[in-house]
Amino acid sequence: MLQEILSRLKAPTPKFFKKVQVAGGSLAAMGLGLTQIPGASHVLVSLGTHAIVAGGVIVLVAKFAIENVSDDADSSTQKTD
Repeated sequence: MLQEILSRLKAPTPKFFKKVQVAGGSLAAMGLGLTQIPGASHVLVSLGTHAIVAGGVIVLVAKFAIENVSDDADSSTQKTD
C-alpha cells in the first residue's frame, strides 16, 4: 500500500488537477490571511481555520490523481498465474 501511495505521488498529475491544486492552495492562503488579521472576531478566525483545512485537503486529493493508466497494465498486475 505504501508503494502505491509513493507511485501515485511520483506519477504525473493531469492538467485539470494541477488547476485544482492551485485553487486549493489559494483557499488555504486566504484562510491563513484571515487568521492573521489583528483583532479578528472568533467567527472570522474559525472561517479562516476551516478554509486552511479544506484547502489542504483539496491539494492533497488533487495530488493523488494520476493520468489514465492503460488497461493492459492493470490486468497484468492482477493476474495470479
